Amino acid sequence: MINNPSFFYKYYPINKENETFIKRIFTHNELYFSSPKKFNDPFDSKNPLSYDGSLADWEKYIRNRIDKYVPNLSAEQKESKIKEFAQKVQSNPDFYNSGKSYIDKMGVFCMTEKKDNILMWSHYADGHKGICLEFQLISNNPFFMITHQMHYTFQYSKPNIFKSSKEEQMQAILLTKSKDWEYEKEWRIINHDNGPGIYNFPAEFLTGVILGCSMIKEHKDLITNLTLSRNPKPKIYQAKKKKDDFGLDIIEINGS
Repeated sequence: MINNPSFFYKYYPINKENETFIKRIFTHNELYFSSPKKFNDPFDSKNPLSYDGSLADWEKYIRNRIDKYVPNLSAEQKESKIKEFAQKVQSNPDFYNSGKSYIDKMGVFCMTEKKDNILMWSHYADGHKGICLEFQLISNNPFFMITHQMHYTFQYSKPNIFKSSKEEQMQAILLTKSKDWEYEKEWRIINHDNGPGIYNFPAEFLTGVILGCSMIKEHKDLITNLTLSRNPKPKIYQAKKKKDDFGLDIIEINGS
């Protein structure tokens, strides 16, 4: 059983392009869920599935899909479409796969267990000039409770669509990345129903704001004022370079 961490973290840069969005995190409790097609890793959410199955497997699979999504077809129409589609995809699975865009229509919010990773500060927070937000799980609210841990492997798993569960397929596609990304310790919230876009989170979930060790004073003042204006007020931390090794100390400050 996977134990969720007590806190999740999200890194952000601060620049002209996203300054309004950053402000609205603090003033309107808004977070943006992205489409997988916008991920920076071209392999992310592209793990292939296996479509190796008999004509009978395809007919059963397509019948279930039609019953779910086009239930008003007559029995004759249904059987005609099943036969036609099953023959096409059984001989050429790419025919099915090319139209499968439902993954890109999901909304995904990516987080990490780590608040002091110098690579993520460099990659996602504008070279340590941005911020890292701390979110705490609260058991009586579902917003952050349905979180999924990423898995890291050297090879695609390619689950067979006829023999694997929807959960196994989702893990293979949306929750598996290359071992090269393992240092990120990533978790994801996935919205299957409403897709990418802006979602409101409970104000009490934002419990901390970490200022980057290279943040300019203008941005430090902006984020400090936004943080102090919230209710409840998150704690404010300053990231500082360690003196004797490659690392960061995260030190709570009073916001003054």
